[in-house]
Amino acid sequence: MSHLPLPAQQLSACQSEHAMGCEKVGPGHAMHLIQQRVASATPSKWLDAVVGLPVGDGWVQLHLVDGATTLIWHHEPLAQLLAAGEPVGIHGVYNVLAVGERWLNVLVDGTLA
Repeated sequence: MSHLPLPAQQLSACQSEHAMGCEKVGPGHAMHLIQQRVASATPSKWLDAVVGLPVGDGWVQLHLVDGATTLIWHHEPLAQLLAAGEPVGIHGVYNVLAVGERWLNVLVDGTLA
């Protein structure tokens, strides 16, 4: 049974609308340097996925190549950053979304690994 995660309005709001100025370091906000380094150091934990449709409140579906589906959220509107059908990578341990060369720290509904 699936459920929708908390609406984005119920999540902690950022001090800024853009990740470069975000003062929060946590799921769905700015990426800490250590998170970036450990994600880089564990390449076997990356999972291939395809972007699905936005489901509301800033959440977007990801369809993993193993057939699983998950929802992700970021304080920047993901529906404006991602296109349905676009291939992405998601780190199964550290919840980093790779869109081309850009990495985002995302909040994941559930587990990936």
